[in-house]
Amino acid sequence: MIRRLASRVPAGALRSGKAAAVYFGTSALNAIVPLLLLPVLTARLTPADYGTVALFQAVSTLANVFIYFGMGSTVMRSMTVGPEHERRDYVASALVIIVAVFAATTFLGWGVDALAGPIAGLSVLWFTLAIATGGFMSLNQLYLIVLQARMQAVSFSFVQIGTAALNVGLTLLFVVSMNEGWQGRVSAIVLSFAVSGVAGILYMAVRREIGRPSVKHIKDAAQLGGATLPHSLLNMAMAVADRFLLNIFFSDSVVGVYAVGSQLASGIMFIGQSIHGAVQPQGLKMIAAAKTEAQRRRLGKIAVAIVGLILVMSIAYVVVVAVFAPSHIDPKFHDFKQYFFLLSIASIFQSIYFIFSYPLFYYRATKVLATTGFILAAVFAAVSLGGIYVFGSIGVSLGIVSARAGLLGVAVHYALKLTAIGPSPSVSSNAVAQTHG
Repeated sequence: MIRRLASRVPAGALRSGKAAAVYFGTSALNAIVPLLLLPVLTARLTPADYGTVALFQAVSTLANVFIYFGMGSTVMRSMTVGPEHERRDYVASALVIIVAVFAATTFLGWGVDALAGPIAGLSVLWFTLAIATGGFMSLNQLYLIVLQARMQAVSFSFVQIGTAALNVGLTLLFVVSMNEGWQGRVSAIVLSFAVSGVAGILYMAVRREIGRPSVKHIKDAAQLGGATLPHSLLNMAMAVADRFLLNIFFSDSVVGVYAVGSQLASGIMFIGQSIHGAVQPQGLKMIAAAKTEAQRRRLGKIAVAIVGLILVMSIAYVVVVAVFAPSHIDPKFHDFKQYFFLLSIASIFQSIYFIFSYPLFYYRATKVLATTGFILAAVFAAVSLGGIYVFGSIGVSLGIVSARAGLLGVAVHYALKLTAIGPSPSVSSNAVAQTHG
């Protein structure tokens, strides 16, 4: 009977279900590992030290988004709905873009340090290393997105877990054994992503999974990736600008306490990302195949079911953290709770956004993405600055919630509009389904 029921399940759905289980297990482990480090780090580091680490990671994250240059959805689109014989060459072309932007950004990091370094609270050396770390993260992400597109969930998990394990091992070595403080923690982050990113690209090259770059594919990848870059960069800037604002208006100690609350809230993001990683390849294919109203409604029902799953899991996570986290974190960081609940709401909005973003990338709604990024950046700045004036440091959390709520609203609106059956939706001149432009 079980075999008979299994035979009725579509192959794509069954494969996505298996991938979801693996992605979720991996993401859960990746979410737990950093949290397990919190008792160690909060005991060994002061709030100011932890704040410096958070600022380093903020610079790395921003550099990563810029260096990656929107290649995630671009490569995913090519690897799932693009011509199969061009996929290896497209990956090579994306790699050329990443390496070129990586080199240019790291070099320019020395020049902008005089302005950005004080805001980030980092010296020239650490500021430049933070940018380089963002580049290594981009190399790692390119390898992961190829594995994800091919639905090689086990390999994807191996890379993710290996990177996390290396990060933890180096952290314990530098921070606990060698007592290197925040410099030890930062060094562990740099080395873990450097090893993982370079090793992944070399492995793909040895297995001949990287073809030959072409001007055609470089132009196409740069066009789509560059058009979505303002959206991605501003979205990420909103996610990390809170640390810079807190550093400017308050102190790195406040940043450290805030970062603990943010890190705990980000566990919800792992829930959304695990589901997103499993369903994105199949989701793009289903959007491409949705030619009737019944198929469109099926997409909607699946999206609603996924949203329900994210909400249930997120609420359970918040309850567990609120009950158990305070007893395992050093008392000098206990004010994290005033930020945690608001940031958890923002993380839920972002996790749901992932599911509704597929039509925007499939139909290449680049103008919508770029315009939304700029508008929401303005919303974030206005609400955060106003919130700081009225509520103090917690006001930054209100800016994050407002911006991500707006992002989700835009994604839901255009997801419904773009997947409507009938004449081609008029969103922008670029919002049309194409193979490679």
